Amino acid sequence: MWVKAKVSKQVRNLVYIDAEITNSKGELCNEGEAIYFLMNQEKAKEMGFIHCDVEE
Repeated sequence: MWVKAKVSKQVRNLVYIDAEITNSKGELCNEGEAIYFLMNQEKAKEMGFIHCDVEE
């Protein structure tokens, strides 16, 4: 199973992310859009977000 996601657009602090889940045969199982709110590092720490790893 694979999950692929990419940023489709950004409007101010909102980032729109398109995502797909495919099975081992390459068949699309599900797809969706996520909307992520960007905040500065200080605000993120206040909300409990301390660390995040990102893969290429």
